[in-house]
Amino acid sequence: MSKIESNFFFLILLLFIPIFHFFEPHISNNYKNQFLIFLAPLIWPGVAHGSLDFLIAKRLGLVETFIKKVFFILIYIFLAILFAMLWTKKPELSLTIFLIISVFHFGISDSLIKNKISSLEIFIRGSIPIYFPIYYYSDQVGMIFNNLYVDKFFFEELKFIIVYLFFFIHICIVGFVLTLIKKNEKEKNNIFSEIFLLYFCFTYFEPFIAFSIYFCFFHSLRHLYDEKIENGVSFLQIIKKTIPLTLIVFMTSIYFFFFVNIGVEKNKFLPILFITLASLTVPHMILVCISKSIKNNFKSNY
Repeated sequence: MSKIESNFFFLILLLFIPIFHFFEPHISNNYKNQFLIFLAPLIWPGVAHGSLDFLIAKRLGLVETFIKKVFFILIYIFLAILFAMLWTKKPELSLTIFLIISVFHFGISDSLIKNKISSLEIFIRGSIPIYFPIYYYSDQVGMIFNNLYVDKFFFEELKFIIVYLFFFIHICIVGFVLTLIKKNEKEKNNIFSEIFLLYFCFTYFEPFIAFSIYFCFFHSLRHLYDEKIENGVSFLQIIKKTIPLTLIVFMTSIYFFFFVNIGVEKNKFLPILFITLASLTVPHMILVCISKSIKNNFKSNY
């Protein structure tokens, strides 16, 4: 499946190159139009892939009884609400926590190696979607973070750190590639192609477009496929299981957009979309990281 995912991701990138150039006057630095273009895939499979967390919890034995189910749902909702409240009070701290967790989440979720060098792959895969946009498109990312109430002086300090991280990531990539060649890992061709595609995606496209392409057409689809395999169900069954929570998130976002005053009017959807998704994905990322770590440790031991 990894090769199929890589080819699909590659085709999506090829498709969006001419689209981006043809509509560049209408979408470049225009986050509203970018949002409208990706609205459908952001809802499904983007938001939808996180609606299968109950299945993950079931595999981990967290919802075996009615009391455990209620407890799990309450903890999940509590973490989401707590993070949303924290963002309104401490956006810089919230952003830092979110970026660090995201690196682990994307890295662990999409990594293909299950042995001792997997930590290097996890760091590289997780770092490219998070740190590359800040390095290559700092002005645009700065405007996005400004809409998320992040202080501009904090962002300047973050950029200073990212410069050093950027070069460290490249050192890790070179070392990782040399290690894969030496060890002759069976997944090395898929890994090379995926890292190259990630690198291209987050250097060529603007941040919102790049992340939407990666998040919707690679990360989310891979997660849905993994859940299909883990649960032994069809894609139609997976789709049906994602619909209820996806509709709830979508309707909640629409309500906040039209009826809640968040203190900004220009690009109002940005803080609503980002903070809502961030708040929901924090418990999702924690759960997936735990699940993947347990699964990978089990595979590496046997």
